[in-house]
Amino acid sequence: MNKIGMFAVLAGCVAAMPMVHADCASGVPLVNPDSDYVDNGDGTVTHEPTGLMWQRCPFGLSWDSQTKTCAGEGEQGGATYKNWSEALNDTAELNFAGHDDWRLPNVNELRSLLEWSCENFAINATFFPITHQETSYWSSTTMMSDPTMARMLSFSNGSESPSRKSEYFAVRAVRGGN
Repeated sequence: MNKIGMFAVLAGCVAAMPMVHADCASGVPLVNPDSDYVDNGDGTVTHEPTGLMWQRCPFGLSWDSQTKTCAGEGEQGGATYKNWSEALNDTAELNFAGHDDWRLPNVNELRSLLEWSCENFAINATFFPITHQETSYWSSTTMMSDPTMARMLSFSNGSESPSRKSEYFAVRAVRGGN
């Protein structure tokens, strides 16, 4: 392929990718820079400081290695939303990238992905390209004061809050850990 053809293909890929804008503090080092992650080449990424392996795409989307993004037809912004029980069960039953020990992350594991020096997209967009900023993600952490509620986390601003387990939020599976 000639240089013009290659440029056209690359420009088309970039144009098709969702635009993500993170407001990061100027001159402040990132908490989770690209160097903290290893792309496993199979739709997963390993966060080296924690040893956690993550699905790059939320449930309802699948990794497209050609375009380096998540693809598929889901509900809200592409992701398939689930209630807490569905999220817990579906991650436990997941067989993905040669592993069958996936689970719903606890709230501390989800927090480990937060990019605290940024807002409007407080997660590493290089390795988690489809993490819609208006979407909250379930954790496996049940509220001690009310077992009908669990913690969820928003990657818009890093906020964490309890929600009824009957509500529907996005899901991302995790495995392993140090």
